[in-house]
Amino acid sequence: MFKIGVVAGTPVDVDFGIKFLRNRGYLSKAIPISNNPVEQTIFQTLTTNKREKELIHILENSEDCDLFLFYCNSLSSTVNIEKISRIIGKEIITPLGAYKEVKTLNNVGIISANAQSLSMIESIIYQSMSCKTICMSNLLIVEAIEKNDNPDQIINQYGIDIYIELCNRNNVDRLILGCTHFDYLEDSIQKFISDKGYNIEILTPKKYMYLKLEQIIGNLERVYK
Repeated sequence: MFKIGVVAGTPVDVDFGIKFLRNRGYLSKAIPISNNPVEQTIFQTLTTNKREKELIHILENSEDCDLFLFYCNSLSSTVNIEKISRIIGKEIITPLGAYKEVKTLNNVGIISANAQSLSMIESIIYQSMSCKTICMSNLLIVEAIEKNDNPDQIINQYGIDIYIELCNRNNVDRLILGCTHFDYLEDSIQKFISDKGYNIEILTPKKYMYLKLEQIIGNLERVYK
């Protein structure tokens, strides 16, 4: 069985990625690049060369992994994935490709951990379709999730409820949860939207990443037969 290295900003979102793979029967290895959201943000604001050099070193130390899943939007947004994949000689899957597949005649909401990932997701959306984006980023939400705060409390305390109401008033019918931490909030956000009667569909990159995994692992199996 092929081993997938799960790379993300903190141990918490790595754990979300491990569970994502475990539920689908995959063997995985945890590879966090920092201890908490603040350390991750500092890492992502290093110079490009230093950031990529450190990341390549981390990946090369996981020689037992056959491929890597970057289960983190903001980390994926701040490095050249194709370049790093070429240097280490292994496939890397990120959530970012999912956003090329977003389709709507209306507007798109994006909620993210920080402006780095928000900017990348918005750029992908604008390159693939014509719409307006209504956006929100807040690292405090990620910190609350890392503390296992109640999801409904997080939605109220950090203004996600107000933000969704704003999306509804601005003709948004697709809401991208642009941070893998937000898996923790998905059910509660869906309930809030349903209770309000809003016509807003939640989008996450999970289905896209699963299909990419199936494709790459299928290719590897053919090579090693």
